[in-house]
Amino acid sequence: GNLATLERRGRGDAMRWTTLCDFACFAAGIGVVAWLADGAARGVPGMGPWIAATAAAWLLYPLALRGGVPAACACLAGDDAPGTASCLGRAGGVPVVFSPRYDITACGLERAHPFDSTKYSRVFRTLVDAGVLERGEECVPSQLSLAQLTRAQGWWWLARLGYGLRAVMALELPPLGFLPSWAVWWRVLEPMQLASAGTVCAAELALARPSAWAINLGGGFHHARHGFGHGFCVFNDLTMAAQRALDGGFGCRRLLYLDLDVHQGDGFERDMGWDPRVAVVDAFHPGLFPGDAAAAACPALAERGARFFHRAGDGGDRFLEWLRTELPRVLAAFDPDLVLYNAGSDVLVGDPLGGMDLPESAVCERDAIVFRCCGVGARGGAASPALGTSPEGARLFRASGGRRRAVAMALSGGYQAETAGVVARSIAAMDAELGLVEAAKAGEAPAGS
Repeated sequence: GNLATLERRGRGDAMRWTTLCDFACFAAGIGVVAWLADGAARGVPGMGPWIAATAAAWLLYPLALRGGVPAACACLAGDDAPGTASCLGRAGGVPVVFSPRYDITACGLERAHPFDSTKYSRVFRTLVDAGVLERGEECVPSQLSLAQLTRAQGWWWLARLGYGLRAVMALELPPLGFLPSWAVWWRVLEPMQLASAGTVCAAELALARPSAWAINLGGGFHHARHGFGHGFCVFNDLTMAAQRALDGGFGCRRLLYLDLDVHQGDGFERDMGWDPRVAVVDAFHPGLFPGDAAAAACPALAERGARFFHRAGDGGDRFLEWLRTELPRVLAAFDPDLVLYNAGSDVLVGDPLGGMDLPESAVCERDAIVFRCCGVGARGGAASPALGTSPEGARLFRASGGRRRAVAMALSGGYQAETAGVVARSIAAMDAELGLVEAAKAGEAPAGS
């Protein structure tokens, strides 16, 4: 069939078979090199062409196996459909997207980077222990289609990722360079692909379900862009989610990208910042990575959105006041159908890369403001005080245009052990205030919408 329609089904076998083939080629290559070395040592004539052919095959096999050739064929075939990344979950389940395969482990080498790459399972377990979710209620994403990856990332980027060194450079984890490329894909890039699919699923669920909200307990790789990756980001799930929402037949006319990670959302801004259907609200510390002036100049941010510069020592009050004012203003003026929310927790006090001093209460309030403005939940929007609607929530909803909007959230950055607990407690607090899970299980639009 058309290579562009290659998809991983459920937990999927396509990429797993590619990894096995990759491993087999790697092992066979070692055997051939040993044979050639032995022949050269014994002075066997005619070994030169064999050595040259083996070196060429060693260099080119990732290109053939890891997406470069298949993706190029997809481009030549003209199949640039957005693809699908459907969620698997029981009927009436909760739109929380998660798979235990999100966690990134690579023989302990992942600890060389400050990013907490196993926080996803801890967030899920904490939500289960708190009674917010039950096991089996979550939605499990299937893998992204090759067409979707090619459209968002480019076939040449996928080809280059076949060589483990390029992925190691994007991940900023030099110790991974000691692993063969098949191991880097298996233990690091495949979990990142699945978490990226989870963000696409969250956007689908938020737009398709009456409850109008979804949370991916992973993703938020906002530094990757078409043809490039850095800052521990290889696949830009947020770009793929935006493309799926706008072009996937969900009736989404306009989209607001809200990035409240402490780092600038440069990848998304470069990919989607010139699309007139997109507006961007970005709050970041200007002195931190990546400092991308070209991304900051995109019309979606400079003309249709809003920007906030964090300062060390603020404590969160100035930021929260700005968010309560500017987010409703942009929502009312731009009138998006979906808010794609990148909820980085690296603004927390004590974060080694964030350098900020927001307490946990400020991070929880930040997330609640976003969901209040969107009017989701059984007690969100313009629901009556008798149902438990807070006056602050009703005020923010009215200031945002008084229309319920779908919201899809991804976790993004967070570089300390306390991050997982803070994220889980924030989600639990929003559920307690707004009745998120209640609305999702009821399968009805929130009252007052």
